[in-house]
This record gives sequence, structure tokens and C-alpha cells, in this order.
Amino acid sequence: MCGRFTLKTPVLEWLIHFFPQFGDHWTHATRALFEQAPKLALPRWNIAPTQEVLVLSSTVPGEPPLLRTMRWGLIPSWASADNIGYSMINARSETLAEKPSFRSLLPQHRCVVLADGYYEWKKSPDHGTKQKKTPFWIHRPNEAPLAMAGLWTSNRRVVPDSDCLTTTIITADANDDTRAVHDRMPVFLEEGIPIQRWLSLELGPEEWPLYLAPRTSGCLELRKVSDRVNSPKNEGISLLEEVERSPSSMD
Repeated sequence: MCGRFTLKTPVLEWLIHFFPQFGDHWTHATRALFEQAPKLALPRWNIAPTQEVLVLSSTVPGEPPLLRTMRWGLIPSWASADNIGYSMINARSETLAEKPSFRSLLPQHRCVVLADGYYEWKKSPDHGTKQKKTPFWIHRPNEAPLAMAGLWTSNRRVVPDSDCLTTTIITADANDDTRAVHDRMPVFLEEGIPIQRWLSLELGPEEWPLYLAPRTSGCLELRKVSDRVNSPKNEGISLLEEVERSPSSMD
């Protein structure tokens, strides 16, 4: 699953990394966005459910994706209360086309959530039946940007006269890089054609499964970090301070 993630990469740098052809557009788009939400321009080290996140939503080919802010935790259009979002921060890739809340979003409400790493907690036996959870930060070896596949929707029932945009992060079976910590991981999209096609409104249902597989093994690293990350109230680069380097020593 994915219950917490980071975006310390400058947003403009993230956007140009995946969509360099729209460089000038991103300069103007980020300036306009941060005038409205200046806090989202800052590095974020502990992004938690129900917080505002940065999202790129689907568009027609040749046009830049729309950069938007959304609340993390999907609130379906039929929901009348926002607490359902806590249980819909993730969506399993294997059942997207079956679940009513997700199935209707696949054709035109695909998106990408901006990130550069995520946290996962490894459970280990401790003091009999109790379990100790050890946090790990999972990221590219060079800490480069990551694009997490997602779905989004709007809801006018919860907040009248507002679109109330919300999103969920799609997950798949963990690959060899991360399986020792957790059996699920976010679906990450590669640069170039994969991310562009996922966000294209021309993408048909026969292609959806092609973009929902786990990321290829050998491209992610684990960093054991302080349990200060357990509280979403804690922020700052110190959360990523390394407790133990070796990916093989995780007990």
C-alpha cells in the first residue's frame, strides 16, 4: 500500500523531468498555483492522507496535463460524508475494473500524483504477540522524481458549491525491491510514453493493464528511517536520516 510519501523535489523540476516539452507552460502554471497555495511550493517530507497533494490529470494528446491540488483519499461522487476518504487512499490495480467506485473513473479520470519516495512499515514480532513496525523510505537510487498512478473524482455533496476534488493512489503487488517490507507498492509510471499514455484521454480499456504492473525490480532502494515519521505532525529533512543502510538487514 502507500500510506505516506514525500515530495522534496522542487515542483517545477518534477514537472520538467517528466514533461520537458512543456517547460514554459509549467513555469506559468506553478507560479499561478503557488500564488493560491504557497505552502505546496515547499519541500514536503511526510505527506499524509486527507492532506492536499499535487496531481496531474488526464488531457488530450499534445496538450500539457492539468496541474491541480486534490485531497488524498477518494470521496466518490455518491458519498455524503468525507470520512470515507480514509479508507480509499489506495486502490488495488487488480480490481479497478470491478469496483463501482473506481470502474467509472478509469476512462477519463486517471491521474498522476507527484512524489519522489514513499514510506512503508515492516512488521516484526516483538514482546510476544505485539508487533513492532519499522519505517522505511523507498525511493530511486538517485532520489529522482516518481510518478504514482492514480484516479480522481469530484463530489458536490460533501462541500456544496465546491468540486471537492479527491484522489487515490493505485497499488500493485510488491516487486523484489520492496517485498521484504510490504506485499504492496504504488504503481509507478516511467518517463516518456508510459506516463503520457496513462494521462491521455485516448487510452482505451484494452491498454489499462499495460500501465498497472509493478515497477521493474532493481530500480528502488530502501532506507531505514526514524520512527518520528509515524506522526504526520513531524516534518523536515531529518525524517530521512538513515538509521541503517543495508537493505538486507531489515529485522
